[in-house]
Amino acid sequence: MLITVISLVIAAGVFLWIFAPLFGQPEQIPQKRGREELMSAVNRSVHELETDLKLEKIQQEDLDVIQKHLEEESSS
Repeated sequence: MLITVISLVIAAGVFLWIFAPLFGQPEQIPQKRGREELMSAVNRSVHELETDLKLEKIQQEDLDVIQKHLEEESSS
């Protein structure tokens, strides 16, 4: 019986130690990227969208709207 109680106490302690960060205050994840990395991501996305346009998965108007949105988001 004593061994069972000790095992349960140890298991509860390990559980709380491992999962303690989940019960703490939430922290905001930084969303900052370098300018070069951001432009590379935008260019890669635009290239993929142009490929989709060539494969006729999207229309030119949609590509223009998406590209404009990506450029606005990357500049802010």
